[in-house]
Amino acid sequence: MKAKLLFLSLISLLIIPSCTIESNYQYEEADKYSEYSEPLDFDNETLSFKKLTVGWLSGTVNIVEGEDFHVQESNENGEYYPLYYYQKDDELKIQFCKSGLKTVVTDNIKKTLEITIPQSIDYIDLNLVASTYNVSATTLKDLNVNIVSGSGEIRLNSLENFSFNGVSGNITLKLASTLELKNITIEIVSGNANLYLSPIRGYILDFSSVSGSVNKEFIEGNDTSLNKFKIKYESVSGNLNICSIEE
Repeated sequence: MKAKLLFLSLISLLIIPSCTIESNYQYEEADKYSEYSEPLDFDNETLSFKKLTVGWLSGTVNIVEGEDFHVQESNENGEYYPLYYYQKDDELKIQFCKSGLKTVVTDNIKKTLEITIPQSIDYIDLNLVASTYNVSATTLKDLNVNIVSGSGEIRLNSLENFSFNGVSGNITLKLASTLELKNITIEIVSGNANLYLSPIRGYILDFSSVSGSVNKEFIEGNDTSLNKFKIKYESVSGNLNICSIEE
C-alpha cells in the first residue's frame, strides 16, 4: 500500500528545507534569499505574487486574511535567527532561517510565524517539519500541506483542491462551501483527518487504511459523478471523519 511507504517518502521533506539532526537547514537557490527585517509588507498596489510557499522547521505558523500582505515572526525559545524570503515570478517563498545553519536544528529553535494575506493570494504550500499551523481565509484555489509532525486547522469559505501529506498529527479542514471543490487528497501514517463540509454536494470516496476507519455524518449523495467532488484518503492507522459543517 502506498501509505506504508509514506514515511520514507516524507523524509524528502527534510531536503527542501533539509532539517535532519545531523545536517544543516538547507534549501535551493539560497543565494537569492533576503534576510527578514520588520516590516515585511506588500500593499495591494505592489503585490505581484499569487502563491505563498512556507518552509518552517519548528514552532507555529498562523495565516489569516486581511487587506494587505504582512509577515511577522517571533522567537518561542533560544537565540533568534531571522527568516529568509525570496520572490520568484508570482511566488513568494519564506524559509525558517538562513540556509546552512545547523544550530537551529541542534538547539531545537522554535519560532512563531504570523502572515496576513489578501484575497488575491490563490495558492499556499506549507512544508513543515515539527509545527502547528492554522489557516483562515475566504477563498483559495489550491492548498497543499506537507508535514512530518504536528496538528493544524484550516478554515475556508471556498477551495478547489486540498492536498495533505503527513506522518503524525491531526488535520482539521472546515470548508463552508463545496461548490468550487474538486479534490481532497490526504495521505497520513498516524493521525486523524477531520473534514467539516457542506452536505449540499455529493462526493466520491476512495478510502484505504491498514487499521484506520471512516466515519460519515452524511453519505456520498445521489447526484451524478460529474457533479461530485473526490475525497482520496490513505493511512496506516489514522481515521477519516466526514462531518456536516454548521451553517
